Amino acid sequence: MGKKVEVQPVKIGIDTTVQVRLTEFGWSLYEDYLSTHKRPKTVNGYLTMPLATLMNIFGTQLSTLPYDERFSVFVDNEIIYNMPNLLVSRLAEQVESAYHANQQKKLEKWAKRMRSFKAGDKVSTTVGGNRDVVCTYVGLIHHMGSEAHEIKSENGRTCIVDFFELDYAK
Repeated sequence: MGKKVEVQPVKIGIDTTVQVRLTEFGWSLYEDYLSTHKRPKTVNGYLTMPLATLMNIFGTQLSTLPYDERFSVFVDNEIIYNMPNLLVSRLAEQVESAYHANQQKKLEKWAKRMRSFKAGDKVSTTVGGNRDVVCTYVGLIHHMGSEAHEIKSENGRTCIVDFFELDYAK
């Protein structure tokens, strides 16, 4: 049995703006209705108008059955209604939420690893320093409003490095 496809209801009011591409026959109906031979501006060939106006101009032609391509009003027999797709929006929100949750887990895992150094551990600085320099870890301290590491180099000099700059020595 296949996966059930969720259906999204569409509500269109008579004042809703729609877009259509008219065939030559459609243009002749439009020009007859408005008693003009001047065609309005289109965007990429699409004419934009309220649905009520569209139904007033083309309604009688649209009700004739069966469909006859020779008397088709719209190109590809389509009326376009630009609407927000709620299903796509919900899916995008779910993906974004999952992404942020995953990023939060990575951050927590990283922070836990950065706090896992113990006094006496051998560490090396990974940013702005040579990884070959092995230091002894002293402790996690607060420095300039954030957490930082205090390390002691082999020559006995104590340094403070940013939270992300240490790695276990190899």
